[in-house]
Amino acid sequence: MRETVKRSGRGRLSDRVAVGVLTRTFPPGRVDAAPLKVLFEQARGPVGGPDTPGVWWRGRRLTAIDGFTLDLPDSPANRTEFGGPTDGAFPQVRCVAHAEVGTRALIDAAFGPYSVGEQTLTRDLIGDDGAQQTVSELFCLATTMLDPTAAPMEEIPALYRQRWEGETAIGAIKTTLRGDITVRLRSHQPDGVRQEVWALLCVYQALCELIADAAATPTRPSNTTSAEHWRTTA
Repeated sequence: MRETVKRSGRGRLSDRVAVGVLTRTFPPGRVDAAPLKVLFEQARGPVGGPDTPGVWWRGRRLTAIDGFTLDLPDSPANRTEFGGPTDGAFPQVRCVAHAEVGTRALIDAAFGPYSVGEQTLTRDLIGDDGAQQTVSELFCLATTMLDPTAAPMEEIPALYRQRWEGETAIGAIKTTLRGDITVRLRSHQPDGVRQEVWALLCVYQALCELIADAAATPTRPSNTTSAEHWRTTA
């Protein structure tokens, strides 16, 4: 859970393409993963409004952070750059996503070699902004919110089940958009892998914006509309 999350306010993803990518200068003859990374940085952010069901708890935006891996083609370049499990058939890229619980929109994401742990990637995501948050797992609770009136202890454990919306978001990225959990990314070169991951995150975020727009009613949470339906429609 985050105390506050601010968005750039530049409009929808399609409106930010020109702002975030087309106006950027790249070295002659080379367009690598950077444009898609810039686009994601412009597109990321919560899409829930003040009245969106499932987004808020006592004035705080509910979010979840979770990790996952994506299989890559087994090329020497990918093995060297990203590595993978010692008993795995394919190299893997490790990803961490920070999602808005009520809409499953991506607030941020990070990825790197398989050897980089989820905790390291998570620290890169939250940085200094993680000062006001609650983290819960099983029967353990750690929080910096010490005011029992603003954050009653008895209510916090009940929020745990809502973190599974983050799992649903990851499932949509890994399976729905790729076609199947067994489908690997296609590039045999690290730069191409980075392009594909940023593109995958951008497409997912665009679908979340469409879903939030379509479900912007007080009685229908946007997390009841599937990414698969909107992928097919789009």
